[in-house]
Amino acid sequence: MRVNRFSPLFIAILMLCGCNFSLEREGGEQYLMDVPSVTAAPRDKPARGTLTVYLPTVNAALDTRRVALQRPDAAFDYYADARWADFLPLLVRDAITQTLQHRRLTERTQSDDNLAVGPYRLMLTVEQFQAVYTDSAAPPVVYVHLQADLLDSRRPRSPHHFDIQTQAPATHDERRAILAAFHSAFEIAQRDLMERLSRVIQ
Repeated sequence: MRVNRFSPLFIAILMLCGCNFSLEREGGEQYLMDVPSVTAAPRDKPARGTLTVYLPTVNAALDTRRVALQRPDAAFDYYADARWADFLPLLVRDAITQTLQHRRLTERTQSDDNLAVGPYRLMLTVEQFQAVYTDSAAPPVVYVHLQADLLDSRRPRSPHHFDIQTQAPATHDERRAILAAFHSAFEIAQRDLMERLSRVIQ
Protein backbone atom coordinates (compact mmCIF):
# COMPACT_ATOMS: atom_id res chain seq x y z
CA MET A 1 0.00 0.00 0.00
CA ARG A 2 1.59 3.29 -1.12
CA VAL A 3 2.81 5.56 1.66
CA ASN A 4 3.70 9.25 1.73
CA ARG A 5 7.28 10.37 2.28
CA PHE A 6 8.85 6.95 2.75
CA SER A 7 12.18 5.97 1.24
CA PRO A 8 11.98 4.64 -2.35
CA LEU A 9 12.77 1.10 -1.15
CA PHE A 10 10.02 1.15 1.47
CA ILE A 11 7.53 2.61 -0.99
CA ALA A 12 8.41 -0.13 -3.47
CA ILE A 13 7.79 -2.76 -0.81
CA LEU A 14 4.44 -1.24 0.17
CA MET A 15 3.28 -0.96 -3.44
CA LEU A 16 3.46 -4.73 -3.83
CA CYS A 17 -0.25 -4.94 -3.10
CA GLY A 18 -3.12 -6.84 -4.63
CA CYS A 19 -4.86 -5.19 -7.57
CA ASN A 20 -8.30 -6.60 -6.72
CA PHE A 21 -8.89 -4.39 -3.68
CA SER A 22 -12.64 -3.90 -3.99
CA LEU A 23 -13.19 -0.47 -2.46
CA GLU A 24 -14.96 2.44 -4.09
CA ARG A 25 -12.62 4.65 -6.10
CA GLU A 26 -12.42 8.40 -5.85
CA GLY A 27 -10.79 10.69 -8.36
CA GLY A 28 -7.01 10.60 -8.31
CA GLU A 29 -6.81 6.86 -7.60
CA GLN A 30 -8.01 7.17 -4.02
CA TYR A 31 -9.77 4.30 -2.27
CA LEU A 32 -12.55 4.88 0.24
CA MET A 33 -12.31 2.83 3.42
CA ASP A 34 -15.21 2.35 5.82
CA VAL A 35 -15.52 1.75 9.56
CA PRO A 36 -18.40 -0.69 10.12
CA SER A 37 -20.68 -1.12 13.09
CA VAL A 38 -21.13 -4.47 14.84
CA THR A 39 -24.32 -6.52 14.89
CA ALA A 40 -25.16 -7.45 18.47
CA ALA A 41 -28.07 -9.27 20.06
CA PRO A 42 -30.53 -6.76 21.55
CA ARG A 43 -31.15 -6.65 25.28
CA ASP A 44 -34.52 -8.10 26.30
CA LYS A 45 -35.32 -5.22 28.64
CA PRO A 46 -33.48 -2.02 27.68
CA ALA A 47 -32.91 0.59 30.35
CA ARG A 48 -35.27 3.55 30.34
CA GLY A 49 -34.15 6.73 28.65
CA THR A 50 -31.83 7.79 25.85
CA LEU A 51 -28.12 7.21 25.36
CA THR A 52 -26.39 9.93 23.33
CA VAL A 53 -23.04 9.19 21.68
CA TYR A 54 -20.89 12.29 21.27
CA LEU A 55 -18.41 13.07 18.52
CA PRO A 56 -15.03 11.74 19.68
CA THR A 57 -12.16 13.95 20.68
CA VAL A 58 -9.05 13.14 18.66
CA ASN A 59 -5.61 14.63 18.24
CA ALA A 60 -5.03 16.65 15.09
CA ALA A 61 -3.20 13.81 13.35
CA LEU A 62 -6.35 11.64 13.41
CA ASP A 63 -8.89 14.39 12.74
CA THR A 64 -8.80 13.70 9.03
CA ARG A 65 -9.96 11.45 6.21
CA ARG A 66 -6.39 10.26 5.72
CA VAL A 67 -5.54 6.73 6.90
CA ALA A 68 -2.80 6.92 9.50
CA LEU A 69 0.27 4.76 9.86
CA GLN A 70 3.36 4.73 12.03
CA ARG A 71 6.77 4.03 10.53
CA PRO A 72 9.39 1.69 11.99
CA ASP A 73 11.18 4.77 13.34
CA ALA A 74 7.89 5.73 15.15
CA ALA A 75 7.28 8.69 12.82
CA PHE A 76 3.62 9.35 12.02
CA ASP A 77 2.48 9.31 8.40
CA TYR A 78 -0.44 8.47 6.06
CA TYR A 79 -1.15 6.12 3.19
CA ALA A 80 -1.04 8.02 -0.07
CA ASP A 81 -3.64 6.00 -1.97
CA ALA A 82 -6.50 5.52 0.53
CA ARG A 83 -8.95 7.68 2.43
CA TRP A 84 -11.64 7.08 5.03
CA ALA A 85 -15.12 7.54 3.60
CA ASP A 86 -15.54 10.53 5.94
CA PHE A 87 -13.57 12.19 8.72
CA LEU A 88 -12.47 9.49 11.15
CA PRO A 89 -14.22 10.93 14.27
CA LEU A 90 -17.56 10.94 12.42
CA LEU A 91 -17.11 7.36 11.26
CA VAL A 92 -16.21 6.15 14.75
CA ARG A 93 -19.16 7.94 16.37
CA ASP A 94 -21.68 6.74 13.79
CA ALA A 95 -20.44 3.14 13.89
CA ILE A 96 -20.60 2.99 17.69
CA THR A 97 -24.04 4.62 17.65
CA GLN A 98 -25.32 2.00 15.20
CA THR A 99 -23.79 -0.81 17.25
CA LEU A 100 -25.52 0.49 20.39
CA GLN A 101 -28.79 0.79 18.49
CA HIS A 102 -28.49 -2.90 17.61
CA ARG A 103 -27.62 -3.80 21.20
CA ARG A 104 -30.52 -1.79 22.69
CA LEU A 105 -28.97 -1.20 26.08
CA THR A 106 -31.36 1.76 26.39
CA GLU A 107 -34.77 2.51 24.95
CA ARG A 108 -33.22 4.92 22.48
CA THR A 109 -29.69 5.54 21.21
CA GLN A 110 -28.70 8.54 19.14
CA SER A 111 -25.70 10.60 18.11
CA ASP A 112 -25.17 14.14 19.29
CA ASP A 113 -26.50 15.38 15.95
CA ASN A 114 -29.84 15.10 17.74
CA LEU A 115 -31.06 17.01 20.75
CA ALA A 116 -29.73 15.21 23.82
CA VAL A 117 -32.59 14.19 26.11
CA GLY A 118 -30.61 11.97 28.49
CA PRO A 119 -30.00 10.59 30.87
CA TYR A 120 -26.95 8.79 29.44
CA ARG A 121 -24.08 10.46 27.58
CA LEU A 122 -21.15 8.57 26.07
CA MET A 123 -18.06 10.73 25.60
CA LEU A 124 -15.30 9.23 23.44
CA THR A 125 -11.63 9.91 22.78
CA VAL A 126 -9.72 8.19 19.97
CA GLU A 127 -6.12 7.79 21.14
CA GLN A 128 -4.95 5.45 18.40
CA PHE A 129 -6.40 4.36 15.07
CA GLN A 130 -3.42 3.54 12.90
CA ALA A 131 -1.40 0.81 11.25
CA VAL A 132 1.97 0.39 12.95
CA TYR A 133 5.04 -0.91 11.11
CA THR A 134 7.81 -2.28 13.30
CA ASP A 135 9.67 -3.78 10.34
CA SER A 136 9.62 -2.32 6.82
CA ALA A 137 9.58 -5.84 5.39
CA ALA A 138 6.62 -7.08 7.47
CA PRO A 139 2.87 -6.29 7.40
CA PRO A 140 1.64 -3.74 9.93
CA VAL A 141 -0.37 -4.27 13.09
CA VAL A 142 -3.45 -2.05 13.49
CA TYR A 143 -3.89 -0.45 16.91
CA VAL A 144 -7.19 0.98 18.14
CA HIS A 145 -7.25 2.76 21.50
CA LEU A 146 -10.45 4.38 22.74
CA GLN A 147 -11.21 6.17 25.99
CA ALA A 148 -14.90 6.25 26.91
CA ASP A 149 -16.76 8.01 29.70
CA LEU A 150 -20.37 7.19 30.45
CA LEU A 151 -22.20 9.97 32.26
CA ASP A 152 -25.61 9.62 33.87
CA SER A 153 -27.35 12.93 34.56
CA ARG A 154 -29.05 11.32 37.56
CA ARG A 155 -25.63 10.48 39.08
CA PRO A 156 -23.35 13.27 37.81
CA ARG A 157 -20.63 12.55 40.35
CA SER A 158 -20.24 8.89 39.42
CA PRO A 159 -19.10 8.64 35.79
CA HIS A 160 -17.85 5.32 34.44
CA HIS A 161 -14.53 5.30 32.58
CA PHE A 162 -13.45 2.63 30.10
CA ASP A 163 -10.02 2.21 28.53
CA ILE A 164 -10.33 0.10 25.36
CA GLN A 165 -7.13 -1.08 23.66
CA THR A 166 -7.10 -3.60 20.83
CA GLN A 167 -4.84 -4.66 18.01
CA ALA A 168 -5.05 -6.82 14.90
CA PRO A 169 -2.20 -7.84 12.56
CA ALA A 170 -2.59 -7.51 8.81
CA THR A 171 -1.88 -10.79 7.04
CA HIS A 172 -0.25 -8.99 4.11
CA ASP A 173 0.98 -5.50 3.37
CA GLU A 174 -1.77 -4.73 0.88
CA ARG A 175 -4.97 -2.74 0.98
CA ARG A 176 -7.47 -5.54 1.51
CA ALA A 177 -5.51 -7.09 4.37
CA ILE A 178 -4.84 -3.73 6.05
CA LEU A 179 -8.51 -2.76 5.85
CA ALA A 180 -9.48 -6.16 7.30
CA ALA A 181 -7.10 -5.51 10.20
CA PHE A 182 -8.69 -2.10 10.85
CA HIS A 183 -12.13 -3.73 10.81
CA SER A 184 -11.03 -6.52 13.15
CA ALA A 185 -9.38 -4.22 15.70
CA PHE A 186 -12.34 -1.83 15.74
CA GLU A 187 -14.86 -4.68 15.98
CA ILE A 188 -13.05 -6.07 19.02
CA ALA A 189 -13.00 -2.58 20.55
CA GLN A 190 -16.73 -2.12 19.98
CA ARG A 191 -17.58 -5.51 21.48
CA ASP A 192 -15.41 -4.76 24.50
CA LEU A 193 -17.14 -1.40 24.93
CA MET A 194 -20.60 -2.96 24.60
CA GLU A 195 -19.77 -5.56 27.23
CA ARG A 196 -18.56 -2.94 29.70
CA LEU A 197 -21.51 -0.64 29.08
CA SER A 198 -23.97 -3.49 29.55
CA ARG A 199 -22.66 -4.01 33.09
CA VAL A 200 -23.35 -0.44 34.22
CA ILE A 201 -26.46 0.55 32.22
CA GLN A 202 -29.31 -1.18 34.01
